[in-house]
Amino acid sequence: MELTAEQRNVAQGATGPLLAKYMRWLIAWGTAMGAHRLVPVSSVHAILRTPSNRGCSRRTVDEYIAELRQVCSHRVKCLTTTQVASASSNYWRESGASEEEVAFEVALRSLARDAGFQLTRTCTPYLVGNAPLKGQTAAWTESSAVVYANSVLGARTTRHGMESALAAALLGVTPEFGELLDENRRAELEIDVAVGLQASADFGALGFYASAVAESRIPVFTGIPNLNGEQAKQISASLPYAESAISMFHVAGVTPEAPTLDAACGGRPPRVRRTFAESELRQTYDTMTNLSRGDEVDSVILGCPFASLWEIQQIAESLGGHRIADSTQLWLATSYQTLADAERLGYAQLIRESGGKIIHDACPGSAAILGSRRVVTNSFKQAHHALTVLGSRTAVASTDACIEAARTGRWR
Repeated sequence: MELTAEQRNVAQGATGPLLAKYMRWLIAWGTAMGAHRLVPVSSVHAILRTPSNRGCSRRTVDEYIAELRQVCSHRVKCLTTTQVASASSNYWRESGASEEEVAFEVALRSLARDAGFQLTRTCTPYLVGNAPLKGQTAAWTESSAVVYANSVLGARTTRHGMESALAAALLGVTPEFGELLDENRRAELEIDVAVGLQASADFGALGFYASAVAESRIPVFTGIPNLNGEQAKQISASLPYAESAISMFHVAGVTPEAPTLDAACGGRPPRVRRTFAESELRQTYDTMTNLSRGDEVDSVILGCPFASLWEIQQIAESLGGHRIADSTQLWLATSYQTLADAERLGYAQLIRESGGKIIHDACPGSAAILGSRRVVTNSFKQAHHALTVLGSRTAVASTDACIEAARTGRWR
C-alpha cells in the first residue's frame, strides 16, 4: 500500500500502541482487499457498547472493557455516531442486562462523550444527524445503514465491523476498495418492478427478492416513479439478508447516481434482467411467513430499522386509541432522539395508552427481550432475526395489518 510518512509513523508506534495496532489492522485489511491507499473519512458509524456477560468468560469481558477505555482515551477524527447497544436503557431488566453491565454503560456515556463519540445508539444514523453527502467517504457499521448511505445518500462506505470502524474513527482514514471506487458501484442487474408497491413492507419484499436473485450483483430498479425515506429504509434493510451480501442499489431516475438506467449501469447494458411482478411479491412474503390464518400472535414488532417520527405518527394513528389484545405484546423500536420528539408531540403517549411498549437503544428482536414464539412484523429484516435468532414463527405484513394483529391477537 502507498502510505504517507505520517501513516507509517503511526503504524510504527509514534502515537502509542493502540493507534499503532489499529493502523496495522487497516493496512492489513486494505492489502487483503487490494486497496492501494488509505483515504480520509468524513463520518463514522461505529460499534461502541458495553459487552454482554452472557456467553462470555470473565477474562474476555475484562479485556474488552479495558480496550474500550483505551479507545476512549483518544479523540475521534470526524463525526462519529454509534450503533445500537446490547441492552435497552429503558428496558434493562427485560433485555437481560446485569447490574455490572448497567454500571459500565453509564460510565461509558462519559468516556465516549470526552472522546468525541456521539453515543446515539441507533441503526439509523442518517435520522439523527449523520448524513454524509453524495461522494463523501464514510466508514459505517450496520448493514442496512451502509446500504442506505451508498444508495440513498450517495455517500461511499464499505461494510465495517467494530474494529475497522473504531480504527477509522480514531485515525480518520479507511482503505480504498469496494464501493469507494466508481467501478464497484455500477449496477449489473436490472429488476423491472411491474407491480404497484404500496406498504413500506412491499419495498422490503423487493429488497429481499433482489438479494435472492442478485448473486452479489448490484441491482437497479426500474418502474418505481418515486421513493420516500421509509420505503428506501426497508429496501436497505432487506437487501443484505436473503442470499447476497449487497451493499447498495439504484432506482433509475430517483437515487443520486442513477438519473437514468444507463448512468446506473455505467454506460453498459445490465448483464441480467428480472421482473418483479405480483407473483414475485406474494412469493417473497410467503417465504418469510409461516403463520397460518387464525394463529395466535404473541408479539408484534415494529421499527426495524428504527422507526422515524413519521412512522411513529402513523402507528399511533393506526391504533386509534384501541387497546391491543391481552395476550399480545406490541413493541416499537426507535432512537432516543426520535422518541424525544414523539413524546413532545404526544404520539408516544397514544401508543402506550393502547398497551404498546417503545424501546430505544436496542432491538427487541435480537436482545433476548421477548421470548416470542409467533411474531408479526412489517420488516423482512426483523422477520429474518425472528426466525434465526428467536426461533419464532413469523409473518410479514403492512403496518396496518400488524396493528390489526396486535389488537386481535390473531394473524389474519
